[in-house]
Amino acid sequence: MINCSKIKNTVKSSYEISDDMKHFIINSKQEFITVSDKKKNQIIEYSQKDKSNIVKIYELTANKCISEFYKDLSPMVIIEKNNFYDSQLFLKKSKEYAKFICDFERVSELYNKIVDSYIMFIKATGCYFNDMSGNNIMVNFDFSEFKIIDVFSIKQAHKGMLIYFDPWSIMSCVSIRRENDQVYVVGDDTLSSYLSHVNLNELNSNVFEKIETRKIKVE
Repeated sequence: MINCSKIKNTVKSSYEISDDMKHFIINSKQEFITVSDKKKNQIIEYSQKDKSNIVKIYELTANKCISEFYKDLSPMVIIEKNNFYDSQLFLKKSKEYAKFICDFERVSELYNKIVDSYIMFIKATGCYFNDMSGNNIMVNFDFSEFKIIDVFSIKQAHKGMLIYFDPWSIMSCVSIRRENDQVYVVGDDTLSSYLSHVNLNELNSNVFEKIETRKIKVE
């Protein structure tokens, strides 16, 4: 569970949990939702569906989001910007992730479920999540349930747009680079620590190179 004392203001946003521990409140300082009010209402309505796998949203403006607080979920990947956890829980989540991410069958299954949810969101709202990264996927302890967050990355989709669902980004993090047969973390010591129990090069060979990257052309 989140350590409330570690909830903090960042350059990107300020964060708050409601007194009744039911809502998570984000005031964005850098990213702003540019979709129309009609689209915002569509997004809110769609998020209320249990099978949407989108964080339930109760209020959405250009720079503020009030959503449900999921006390039993945590980010699939913890990075510096979302490290609201004490060291003991951080280590526990890191080890759980290391065990999960090396299991091709489980990773492939969850990847496809997440992509299915992204695609359903696109078809239902005409919008898409621009920041598709593992730090923006909340999961339970055994990775059998998930919620997609980072509402402030939602953009309007356009006809003919080709959207790719990169397995490394979705199941790990966009801050991971793959160059010249080497896989490494860029610019995030927290992420490096979180992934310290995983050999990234072996993970690439044993898991990610076996997953076919999915895509969708917006109609």
